[in-house]
Amino acid sequence: MRFFGECADEFGETTDLSEAYGECGIIQTLANSFNATQDEIHVNTIVVD
Repeated sequence: MRFFGECADEFGETTDLSEAYGECGIIQTLANSFNATQDEIHVNTIVVD
């Protein structure tokens, strides 16, 4: 879970950390990068209001 707000529209497909900015974008990009390299494990990001 994260408290940084929703940014999947902007960073939902980004896996290159050099393209990310802000806490939300960086966390989403790290999760995307991890998911791109894993077959059995998938990280879902959940935004907490």
